[in-house]
Amino acid sequence: MVFPPNLNSIFDDTELFAETFLYIFDKKQNKTKLNLNAVQKHYLKNKKQHNLVLKARQFGMSTVITADLFRIATVQRASVGVLAHDDDSTQLLRRMANRFYENMPDDFRPNRKYANDRLTSYPDFDSEIFIASAGSLNKGRGGTFSHLHGSEVAFWPDAEKLVSGIMQAGDPFIVLESTANGASGYFYNLVMEALDGNS
Repeated sequence: MVFPPNLNSIFDDTELFAETFLYIFDKKQNKTKLNLNAVQKHYLKNKKQHNLVLKARQFGMSTVITADLFRIATVQRASVGVLAHDDDSTQLLRRMANRFYENMPDDFRPNRKYANDRLTSYPDFDSEIFIASAGSLNKGRGGTFSHLHGSEVAFWPDAEKLVSGIMQAGDPFIVLESTANGASGYFYNLVMEALDGNS
C-alpha cells in the first residue's frame, strides 16, 4: 500500500481516509475499498454543524456518515453517538464500524479498550463510539455526545423528545437522516421547515 508523503492529509480528510483505509461489502457481498460516490462526496463537502438528510435508499448515506464519524473518533478526542431506529439496523451499523476497524492496516489501526455490543473506545485519543437503538438510549448511557448520527429518524419513537434531550446537553455536531415515513411526525416537520427556509 502506497501512502502520500503527508499522512496528515489522510487523517484530516474523510474521502482520502475512506479510500485509503476503509472496506465495505458491495451488493455482491465482495469486500471492496470504500470509494465514495457523488452523493457521498456532496454530503462531506457540504456538511455543517447541524445536518438534515432526507435520503433515498442505496446511495450510501449511512455508510459515509459512519465512515466520517469513525475517522473522527480514531484520530482525535470525540464522544460519538450513533442511534438507529431498531435493533437490526443498530447491528448493521455496528458491523460496518467493526469492519472498518478490522481491515485497517496494522500500523494505522488504533488501540481499542472496549469493544462490546454498544461501546467502542479508543484510549489513545480518549474517544468512544456508542451505537444503540434510539429507544434504548436512556437505558444505556448518560453524559453528552460531541457528535451524533441519528439514522432513520422518521421511524424513531419519541424522536422530538430524544433529540431535544441530546441538544440540551450540549451543541454536538449532528446529522439526522431518514427515508420518508409519511406526511407527519417530527422528521417530516423538520424537513418541511428546512424547505421553507426556517431552519
